[in-house]
Amino acid sequence: MCGIVGRIDFRNIAPEQVVQTARRMNQVLAHRGPDANGLWRSQDSRIVFGHARLSIFDSHSRANQPMVSACGNFVLVYNGEVYNFKSLRVELEALGNTFATTSDTEVVLAAIAAWGVEAAARKFVGMFAFGILDQRRGVLSLVRDRLGIKPRAFFEAPDALSFASEVTAVSVSDSRAATIDYQRVSEFMAFGYVPANKTIVNSVKKVAPGTIEEFSCQDSKVRHVGTRTYYSAVDLFVSPERETSMGDLEALEQCITEAVDCRLVSDVPLGAFLSGGFDSTLVVALAQRLSRQPVKTFSIGYKDAGFDESQYAASVASHLGTEHSTCMLGAQDVISVVPEIARFYDEPFADWSQVPTFMVSKFAREHVTVCLSGDGGDELFGGYNRHLQVPRMARLRQRLPRPVISLLQAFVEKRSDEQLERFFDRLFRVMPKGLRFNQASQKLRKLNSMLSLQDAGAMYTSAVTYWDSNIVEGTAEPSHGTVACLIERFGNELGGEEIALLDMVSYLPDDILTKVDRASMANGLEARVPLLDHRILEYSARLDWSAKIVSGSQKVPLRQLVYRHVPSALMDRPKTGFDIPLHSWLRGELRDWAESVLGETNLKRHNLLSAPILDAWHRHNSAGRNEIRRIWPVLAFLAWYESWQSAHAKSNTALRVPG
Repeated sequence: MCGIVGRIDFRNIAPEQVVQTARRMNQVLAHRGPDANGLWRSQDSRIVFGHARLSIFDSHSRANQPMVSACGNFVLVYNGEVYNFKSLRVELEALGNTFATTSDTEVVLAAIAAWGVEAAARKFVGMFAFGILDQRRGVLSLVRDRLGIKPRAFFEAPDALSFASEVTAVSVSDSRAATIDYQRVSEFMAFGYVPANKTIVNSVKKVAPGTIEEFSCQDSKVRHVGTRTYYSAVDLFVSPERETSMGDLEALEQCITEAVDCRLVSDVPLGAFLSGGFDSTLVVALAQRLSRQPVKTFSIGYKDAGFDESQYAASVASHLGTEHSTCMLGAQDVISVVPEIARFYDEPFADWSQVPTFMVSKFAREHVTVCLSGDGGDELFGGYNRHLQVPRMARLRQRLPRPVISLLQAFVEKRSDEQLERFFDRLFRVMPKGLRFNQASQKLRKLNSMLSLQDAGAMYTSAVTYWDSNIVEGTAEPSHGTVACLIERFGNELGGEEIALLDMVSYLPDDILTKVDRASMANGLEARVPLLDHRILEYSARLDWSAKIVSGSQKVPLRQLVYRHVPSALMDRPKTGFDIPLHSWLRGELRDWAESVLGETNLKRHNLLSAPILDAWHRHNSAGRNEIRRIWPVLAFLAWYESWQSAHAKSNTALRVPG
């Protein structure tokens, strides 16, 4: 697990300047790799690779990167883990290869030399993003894993190319890659992240999951040769062979067990995040069964009993027999991090669960270097509320008379969050426990707004949107290209399975996996996600949707597996996860900071429409409305911009604002 960079520069500058640029890029990524720092340069120093290493396998310096193949032709910089490297090594040894290290890096390099980039990538089981230079052919290939667990960004010009694990490192490499793209800011305000393969910086792009970007680097020119897709999650789920039953639970458990088992291999201390939800519980239960000693598990709790749910994780840990630790946080502990956390993200990021994810990663790093995470189960097996609610709302929208919809909307709009919460408190007293849910007033407001929409496609877009109007002056209406194309392909008639697929190709890589990667790597911690093993993905694709959600119960196959290890009484409760009462703190301890950030001059500097933003801030503080989904993206962007300016100042480059 590391940070990787590359710089190709054919401009009329001194070769040593190219090397210095790569060093500067590598320094930006020092937090991703605290154990070693290396550079490789071509004979003319026009191509330079850099690597910041977090040692997981074979900590000896002989396993450091960049690494050159035994034949001397291929040069590799690689971030991630290929968990089946030992079996691949056996295959390669049978072909006559010998190895000087016990690292997976050398196996990845030998596999590419033996089988080619695409064939090797298809064989890899794991999470990875790498750059591989074929010196003989003068071809650079940038490769990203199947679901986008590991990041990769790049900038291309006719005379230069930069790539890195994070956008910040790319942008400090070239002044042409240092201008904010305000169309992307508009999209960020809508979705909470910069969607698809664009970035917040003009001319910098992301390598898409499951793809290879190929460039020719010859004759003092850089030329994009093409993009190849070697793995497509969408293709798996469109018209596959289906099993209408729950499928073979034994086969699924074996598949997940193998995914967990190979991710337990490490030369450094290993543990697991445990929120007490189904996904993390299943991962920990299987890890504990496979381990010869108690697994170290980590969770977050709050000193304010009104928000603390750490007892659920502790109860699960006690039942499973793990060595459990809870980091108990007071408001001040988290508040001290909130204004600063933007500097750990290379793009603005509005999912406020980034804060507890960062805190639990920091806590875990005091004890281990690798942590298993339960992410992915919701996308693969139908775990989000919108997987149920959007199709239901679309059907309800067709059946309800317009006057009834108007009455419901008026009922919700005229009441504060506090009034709605009291209403739900009374309602939940007579409802079965399994039908209750958290943040009831916010979810009702979201559902209420969806009733004014015409079809499931529009409802899904609304469900994942923060700002439903464009608040960035001078930009087009924001659109999520990947989501819009798929919705059009599905003809707007979305069932739960189509919605889960939309989440898998957008929300999963651009939000969930981005959050986990940046929060963990900021603390020098490697996070592994067993449930996103592509073999589990392929099992899920063969399973009919009716087997995943049964009578309103979600993720049924995973639930059934968890019940084999943990009593249902410990598990049947509202969905939690790592969360924080940020909306409350913005009215209290964080209010002064927020108001200083939301100054009208600051908003206008970035073409942000101050009236709707300040109106939302007023409603949040004075009208009893929770407007966190509108306020936090603005705060996140402005805090991110300040941290980026600081990063560029340290690297002697200027981040430009158009105009």
